[in-house]
Amino acid sequence: MEVLQSDENIFDSIKEIPTLGVLNNSPNGRHKKAIICSIHQPSSAVFELFTHIILMDAGRVVYQGSTDRAFQFFTNLGYVLPQNCNPADFYLKTISDAHTHGKDGELVKAKYENEIWGRYSGSWLLARSYSGDYLYNITNFKKIRWIFQVYLLLIRFITDDSRNIKRGFISLGLFMITSVTLAIMYSGVSGLTQTSVQDIGGSIFMLSSEMIFTFSYGVTYVFPSALPIMRREVGEGTYSLSAYYVAVVLSFIPMAFFKGYVFFSIIYGTVYYARGFMLFLTMGLVLGLSAVTATAYGLFLSSFFETDTMATECAAPFDLIFLIFGGAYYNVDSIPYLKYFSLFFYSNEALMYNFWINVDEIVCPENLDHPCVQNGVEVLKRGSFKTAEYTYWVDCLGLLGLAVAFNVVAYYFIRKYVKRSGYY
Repeated sequence: MEVLQSDENIFDSIKEIPTLGVLNNSPNGRHKKAIICSIHQPSSAVFELFTHIILMDAGRVVYQGSTDRAFQFFTNLGYVLPQNCNPADFYLKTISDAHTHGKDGELVKAKYENEIWGRYSGSWLLARSYSGDYLYNITNFKKIRWIFQVYLLLIRFITDDSRNIKRGFISLGLFMITSVTLAIMYSGVSGLTQTSVQDIGGSIFMLSSEMIFTFSYGVTYVFPSALPIMRREVGEGTYSLSAYYVAVVLSFIPMAFFKGYVFFSIIYGTVYYARGFMLFLTMGLVLGLSAVTATAYGLFLSSFFETDTMATECAAPFDLIFLIFGGAYYNVDSIPYLKYFSLFFYSNEALMYNFWINVDEIVCPENLDHPCVQNGVEVLKRGSFKTAEYTYWVDCLGLLGLAVAFNVVAYYFIRKYVKRSGYY
């Protein structure tokens, strides 16, 4: 099935008739496709190409059936199609309240509803009549459980991703180009020397920064594009807003860890392989958590601004503050509390701690002009990072805490926006 929509009368032209002719032959082709096309004010030549039509007024179906039967339907009601008149214009003029002051249009609607009732009497296709206040029945409509709402929404998101799997592979390929570039740049790092201390610190900073920026900016489009559907389904009572938001968050978590490990695997095989496989698992976990937190940060930006363009343009001040508090450009000891609001700080400290804490000796030449660090603990202290045994897991919990905080604030802004804008 193919669904087409004409927003600006692009099919209302003689030039487009061959295109519609091709579409008209699609059901007879190998793939047997059904074509559903929404057209505004079609010409008579275009109208003749359609076998079935649906006439709607204010969201209400006025007629549905074949084009030949539509002629007989209106004729039986006393509305005879004049000669040399466009059928589409005549039908729309008849049912439109703007032209008929509500009389002819209501008659056509009533005739169609009576005809449908006689044809499908007792069928589930018909709307059910409610006793008492209709709004009371809508308000007390029994929804499915919240956890099943989340499950169904996750299935929808997974299905949508599977349909756009080519776009996903392209995104992953571009992401891996960055990983290969970093691996080439730091491929010359070997051994634990005074020179490699700075090189490894730079590579770790690039790892965390690339993960955070990629995932935060990669989700800023989510809510501006999803808000129309969200407002409609929440307004209809199909899903709750909280279930929708939780499903969006959960849909990004598997890909965050997958890309985190795949991204790190290239650099690990080039630079860090000598430290053992356990380092790959623990540092990959930190990068995955960093990606999850960055996703929450991106959703916060997406909810705070109404368009993805505005979100990406206004994110620079937030990025600058978090980046400075991360410890790479500023001594975090001088800002002992503000650093805990930076996802860069938790990510950098966890990665640095995981790499250096078990390094007992670093080569120190005798004729070195600058101060010499002799083990991993000194490297961490020079960077103002903690050296306690619990540091790694505290930083992991810090990333999770920031992710929860960003998501709570983002949900608040989404809820506020939906209530202010209303439902469809």
